[in-house]
Amino acid sequence: SSDWDARNEYRTRSVLAARSLVGLGEAGYGSVGAALIASHFPSRMRGALLAVLKTLELQAGDEVMLQAFTCVAVPAAVEWAGGTPRYVDIDPRTYTIAVADLEKKITPRSRAVIVQHTFGYPADLEAVIKLARAKGLFVIEDCAHAIETTFRGSQAGNFGAFGCFSFYATKNMTTAEGGMVLAKREEDIAR
Repeated sequence: SSDWDARNEYRTRSVLAARSLVGLGEAGYGSVGAALIASHFPSRMRGALLAVLKTLELQAGDEVMLQAFTCVAVPAAVEWAGGTPRYVDIDPRTYTIAVADLEKKITPRSRAVIVQHTFGYPADLEAVIKLARAKGLFVIEDCAHAIETTFRGSQAGNFGAFGCFSFYATKNMTTAEGGMVLAKREEDIAR
């Protein structure tokens, strides 16, 4: 409906304004390539994550690796996209994905890994990406609580094929609702 479009147009403009207010333009994420504000997705990051997962064209039985300590919206998005969540233990010191357990649980059906930066603490992206490349997995960063998180001097969301952000009311930067997807390749945003 036009009412729905008007509400989402407002949300999109709000997120864009907030993004420039906190300096996430060229200085923060300029090297990522393309950014899409999720005006046509559901009102939170789960819509952004679902859109990213749909670009992978998951088939029945395809696995998406994710840490077991996560929000229910993450495995739900995997299932909505046609995949199967495969849970990985966390590092008890950081509450982020345990790379050793991730390596043990990867199977020939594994297609992607969702790396969550729990409480804004960065996951070991270097180890995860090295393993993902060796196994042919997409890396998706869950940056719902990581708007200002850095890893080795670069902003979270820059390391994987995609970075998904939330601007919901309970997040550390809010526009009341909304989400954002970052992608390294412009053609991924187009899909």
